[in-house]
Amino acid sequence: MTEILSADEAACLMILEKKGEALLPIGKYGPLLERLYVRGFVGRRQTPTGVVDYVMARGGEKAIEDYRHAEAVELIETNNALVKARGLNDDMHAVIHRMAIQLSDIAIASSKMTGDGPAEAAHKWSEVMLKETLRIIANGG
Repeated sequence: MTEILSADEAACLMILEKKGEALLPIGKYGPLLERLYVRGFVGRRQTPTGVVDYVMARGGEKAIEDYRHAEAVELIETNNALVKARGLNDDMHAVIHRMAIQLSDIAIASSKMTGDGPAEAAHKWSEVMLKETLRIIANGG
């Protein structure tokens, strides 16, 4: 089962992975390294001078691999959602365009009968369309 890493824990493991060396438990790394040690992601070693530092363990290599995989999956899912949203947006724009053409045709025909300009007629008919749309929505479709 994949264990979830925090962003800071993942960064800590990536530093160990990149350097291929050890990290000293200095500053914010101290508690992070200790948590990673308890989880089996890093190992402790004592230097000849008596300082304890931490090195990457096999569990850490697997954890960082899983973390990167999860990030990639999340990125792909986000991208797919954006592509779908763009497609829906394009579909809605196409419908709006067809409606605008119909409103334009109505406004031109109406202006010939009423003497109003096409733009004024379009404005009046768009208000009628909006009221009818709101009525339909209020009645549940």
